[in-house]
Amino acid sequence: MESTEAIKTVNTMLGTNKIQGLLTTKPFSEYKGSFNIWLTEKEKSTTETPDRKETKITAGRCPQADKTITISDKKFRSYCYFSGDCYLSIATKPQEYWGRLLLHEFGHGFGGLADEYVEPELGNKPRIPNCAPDESTAKEWWGNDAELYAGCSYVDDNYRPTKSSIMKSYLTQTIYGDINEQYLTKIIQSYENTTSGTGEYGLVQEYLLSK
Repeated sequence: MESTEAIKTVNTMLGTNKIQGLLTTKPFSEYKGSFNIWLTEKEKSTTETPDRKETKITAGRCPQADKTITISDKKFRSYCYFSGDCYLSIATKPQEYWGRLLLHEFGHGFGGLADEYVEPELGNKPRIPNCAPDESTAKEWWGNDAELYAGCSYVDDNYRPTKSSIMKSYLTQTIYGDINEQYLTKIIQSYENTTSGTGEYGLVQEYLLSK
């Protein structure tokens, strides 16, 4: 992407008056001032999907960044490493969905959130805070009065706290849901008065103790 086009793409994904994006959606919309966003570009890649090693070299131009999001106009299935770097393909969906694509994947990369849909061939990967392996664990995490919905982290046997959210389908949903928003908020707040986050493990312990 050329510089002008790249800037427009990033601004679209952050959110506009007409298109939902990262900074127009709770909880990120309530902490806009907590985020610094840098853009650096890489020459056209010859690989079909982004090369992680090359991406990290390019991202090194922004040494203060805590998270890296690679945006590509090549076709591949977008993905993020849990609490790590993200790789988004904007070639697979219309522009109106780019912001919600970022919201879904950044839920993984920033918050470590699990997918809330079922796709058995991907395995069984329940994880805190939004996909419990059984009902008793779900109640331990979210309280005895929490509503439980079957199916997340790719299998029907796991339980999620939302009927449907951005982590289930960014094409049809516009919110994260209460549990996910609470957890994302804790992570955002963990950056206050620090140069980086406190780490997912510490947040998990704090989250459990506060329930």
